Amino acid sequence: MDEPGPRLLALLAQLADALDEEAQYITTTNHLRSHAEVTAFTIERVRSHLNVALGTYARKQNEHAQTLTARLPAELLCEVFRHLCLRDRIAASHVSHRWRKVSLDAAALLWAEIKSYDQHPGVLSERLARVPPGVPLTLAAYIRRKGAEDLLHALETRMCDFRALHLRSLGDYLPSDIPPWIAALSHEAPHVERFSLVCNELSGALQSGGLRLLGHCAPRLRRVKFYGAADVLHAWPPARNVHSLLFSQRGFTSAQEIRIILDNFVNIQELALEFDDWNVNATATQLALPESLRLLVMSVEYGLDTRDILRTLGHASPATFAVCGTSGSISPRDVLGVVSDVIRAGEPLEAVKQLLAVQDTESALKDNNVVVRASRLPGGKTRWFTDVQLLVCVTALETFVHLTDLTLSETLLTSALAYGSYVIPNLTTLVLALLPPAMQAQWGQRSAFLMVPDREPPLACPALETLVLAGHPQTTLAPGMVSFLLQSYITVQQPVLGLCGVVLLEDDISQVIEMLNHICNVRQYARHDLDLYDARNEAYFQELLSWHPRIQ
Repeated sequence: MDEPGPRLLALLAQLADALDEEAQYITTTNHLRSHAEVTAFTIERVRSHLNVALGTYARKQNEHAQTLTARLPAELLCEVFRHLCLRDRIAASHVSHRWRKVSLDAAALLWAEIKSYDQHPGVLSERLARVPPGVPLTLAAYIRRKGAEDLLHALETRMCDFRALHLRSLGDYLPSDIPPWIAALSHEAPHVERFSLVCNELSGALQSGGLRLLGHCAPRLRRVKFYGAADVLHAWPPARNVHSLLFSQRGFTSAQEIRIILDNFVNIQELALEFDDWNVNATATQLALPESLRLLVMSVEYGLDTRDILRTLGHASPATFAVCGTSGSISPRDVLGVVSDVIRAGEPLEAVKQLLAVQDTESALKDNNVVVRASRLPGGKTRWFTDVQLLVCVTALETFVHLTDLTLSETLLTSALAYGSYVIPNLTTLVLALLPPAMQAQWGQRSAFLMVPDREPPLACPALETLVLAGHPQTTLAPGMVSFLLQSYITVQQPVLGLCGVVLLEDDISQVIEMLNHICNVRQYARHDLDLYDARNEAYFQELLSWHPRIQ
């Protein structure tokens, strides 16, 4: 067994190489990701082994400790300490004098991300005291009577240091508790970039008390999640800078509340709306969506007729319309009916150019043959679907003739084409999300590379320029499978074949030659190269629709 010293050094060297690799990737691709995201991802890959090594190394006095760690950059050690749990941080500080010095010098980084939910009074103040003024802070905390003094003091004294602030009201307050919270939340936040406020029970009292949210001064604010009365956001100057918004309020929501949101967040690019219920007696005046809007996401309670909501939307349309479920009791199969309502609504969203219709395979495996929807055909005939996403997909292919970008899962492609033939004259980019390897056993019989359609190629795309096969990393395909897909399913004139996470086998030269007869070029894609919102990226939509902040 290796000695703890060399073993630890080897692990840290591996970590340093991974960091260098990620940094080089960012430099060459210009793919913007925060340094914290990169280091967290790479450190996580060796963290379990690193923790074991640190524990062993700290328990055993090693005469070479100073020598072995002398070559490690202090910046790397700081990042290692930052992503270790507190117990391992303490253990690491006993490895050598140099490690202890770096650990103490990095105290500000170690405590700069604070999650203070159900802690005893005084703990938050102690943690903030470890971080010198001027160090960027992230704070997630409850607005409650227990420990209120600590949070109020933090908001009053450190608001200028916050880069991300996430607050949730628990409702256990008295009328006399309101004025201090109004004063604390009215401080200017010049550096806040992400702000979450869940204050449904408290929002009315805050509004009537003259709240100036974030002092009406938050020039760097870009992402907001607000759960409360829309009136709190009325005439709120920082709203003009926000690019991403999640809005919800308890109970009935009317067109007037949505109008307040749209009138204030005029530069919004991503808008997510959650509805408990809709006030059908509200004015039917149509609302104009901002021209900057790229993504509209709706999440509704089960049983809510979304057509009443959609009738209020104006003729301006977002480039992408997606529907997702929340992490709570609403499942994707409940809310995906919104897309079919959009389709039936017709004119208000007829200019939709991009559509995401990717099968949630895990949910479908559980819910298959449970959800039954019907589609009416001319002449009184009816088609029955056991999957609401399939209904959405088929209806979209029949209705959205203006589509230029379409993302489909492999199973939805085969299932939808079993119901008929479709012509999409303006489609230029088709992204086919391939089955993950783990799902091949359950869904292999519905693979586009195995099923033979019972008619001529059922999907005609005369303007198609690019067909992208997007798979999980290191998905392998034989060239003959690509040829089969193009011959059996799609009528197209030699598109560019894009590969994203897919590796083509080249051991059979005859298959390669046959494939080249059907395409004009082959191009490798990274996920960020596709200018589409990838519906398979569940983490993205969960983050957009989640009220729980991500904190290390």
